[in-house]
Formats: sequence, C-alpha cells, structure tokens
Amino acid sequence: MLEQNYSSLFFVYAIGILSTLFVAGVFFVIFLKKPVLLNWSKHIFIFSIIFYFAQILTFQLLKLYTLKYYTDFAVWLELFSHIIDGRGIISTLHQTSIGYGDVRSYLALHFVPLIYVIALPLYVLKNYPVYLIVLQTLILTSSVIPIYLFARNVFCDKKIGYMFAASFLFYPTIQYINLYDFEFLRISIPLLLFCFYFLSEKKYTAYYIFFVLAILVREEVSLTTFWIGIYAFLFIKERRVGVITSAVSIAYFLLITKTVMPYFYGNSDSVHHSVAFGSFSHLGGSPSQVLVNLILHPWVIVFNLLHQIKIANFLMYVLPLLFKPFLSPMVFFISSGNLLLNLLSISTSHYSYLLYYLCPSIPF
Repeated sequence: MLEQNYSSLFFVYAIGILSTLFVAGVFFVIFLKKPVLLNWSKHIFIFSIIFYFAQILTFQLLKLYTLKYYTDFAVWLELFSHIIDGRGIISTLHQTSIGYGDVRSYLALHFVPLIYVIALPLYVLKNYPVYLIVLQTLILTSSVIPIYLFARNVFCDKKIGYMFAASFLFYPTIQYINLYDFEFLRISIPLLLFCFYFLSEKKYTAYYIFFVLAILVREEVSLTTFWIGIYAFLFIKERRVGVITSAVSIAYFLLITKTVMPYFYGNSDSVHHSVAFGSFSHLGGSPSQVLVNLILHPWVIVFNLLHQIKIANFLMYVLPLLFKPFLSPMVFFISSGNLLLNLLSISTSHYSYLLYYLCPSIPF
C-alpha cells in the first residue's frame, strides 16, 4: 500500500518544495536589494569552516565515546591495525559478523590502494579512531578550495566564490556523510572537484594527477571519471583529454573488477558479481545480462526509477540545492552514471541521500 501511495508523496513533497523555493526567493530578493552579506563573504566563509569543523568533530567524538558507531567503523579500525602490524588488508569482521566468510583480503570487496597512504601517520599516531574522524573531516572540508576557485573564476568575483564555498558546508548530504562512519568513497568528493576545476582551467598536468588519485579511491569512481571524459569530448571540445580520460577509466574499472579483485578473492569470478550483484539481480542474471536488458528494454530503467522511496531520496538530494544542477545539464550529466547505478539498485543504502554511495555524484 505504501509503495503505491504516490499521491501522498506528491502532496508532501510539493508543499516542501514550494515552501523551500518561496523562502529562498524571499531571501534572494532581500540579498539583491541589500547585498550586505556579500560584503561580509570572507568572514562568512571563515566562520562556516570553523563552525562546520567544530560541530562535526563534536558530534563525531560524542558518537565515538558513547559507543554509537556502526560495524563499518570497526572494520576500518581493524584494517588499519593490520596494515601497521604488517598483516595486510585483512578483515576478520568481514569473515564473521558481516558474512563474507571466504574473503580474507578487503581488496577483494573494494579496491582501495590509497589506504596505504592514509595509514602512514598511524606508525606515529596511536589513536586510530580520532585520527580517522579528524582526517575525514579535513578531507571533506578541503572541498571548499576548488569550489571557491571555480566560482571565483566563473563569476570573476572573490566574494561570490566565498559564498559558494561556504554554502557547500551546509549541504545536508555532506554533513550526513561526514557524520557517518569512516569510508573511502567520500575522499572522491574533493578529488573530483579539483579534477573538474583543473579541467575547466586547462591545467592538464594537475588535472591528470587528481584524475589518477580519484580513480584510486575506490573502483566505481572510475565510472564517474568516464563521464568526465565524455563531457570533455562532447561539451568543451577537448577531444584528446576526453578520449584519454574515458579510455583509462573504463580500462581501469574492467582491470580491477575482472582481474585484480578476483585475484584477492581467490577465484576467477568477478568479486563485484558475487558481492554487489545481489542488489541488481532483478535486472538480469549477470552484469553483461543487466547491461543488455537495459539497452534492449530501456523502459525497465524508468520503471525502476519510479519508486516512491527513490523519488523521495532524489528530491532530498537536489532540493537543498534548489534544483540548480538542472540549470547546468552538461555538468550534471557527469553524475548520471553514479546516480543511475545507485538508483537502479534495490538496496536502500545505495540511493539514500544520507549515505556515502552518492559521493562521486556530489561534485556535479
């Protein structure tokens, strides 16, 4: 009954959307007539960083010391501990409580080579939980740098750059992601933002550095960088950069999911098929079958997207942005791969605006 109640969904969200747009419109008019906030933009920017950092760390530490963290955090603490002890990226928690009894190496579940870089300070620092909490907050906060630079260059105004960067820190999904347990996929947010900024500035050495760092975060980030390549090729006419980016991205994804991850898993089958495929099995019996079905039966995509909870989560994802991504469809196009992948899943975790699976889409 709940799944069919689209009229209630429409009514509730129509009121919420109209109310949000009305309030935003009133403040926009006030802002245009008395742009006093713009004159204080740098101070607002600095205050936003301090406020964001302080409140996130406060809630994170309260969560830590009141034992409110989830199993995921324990897995990461175990992984880092094993790396420092020289035992490799092994998770006994995945083998026992989480149910991957045959999987010893975490690299068979998700390929996260940057974990070795993140682990380096732990040879000196011994408080693993606090280190991870502070680190992830610093990493997410660093996203304001490329946002400021991009907005400043687009609008030719530092003040507007400061305001855009400050507003990012109040985006609910970012705060929810930061408050959740440590996870690698969120690291892709500042890396993809830097990647896009340097692409827009045609600084290709820096672009390729951040492109490589981004795909090393986790295997599925390469699906987003693939669309960055398509964007570069089609919309900004950077043919060479676009071809290189898309070709490397898809080659990397296939290499990791078809060869490297199965190697760590211990057999020749794709671990992505055995671990994550259950959330997409309603679309076909194998990854290739899913792809063929989506191409031959595109209405299946529409049918799966028109799900009450998926619609609600997507609206909550774009509503705080006042639907501004739709005003730049060519850029929003980059996020389509990650968004579509997660929205086609039957797992609520994958398309929830509260969790980290949408991280590669957030920069766009």
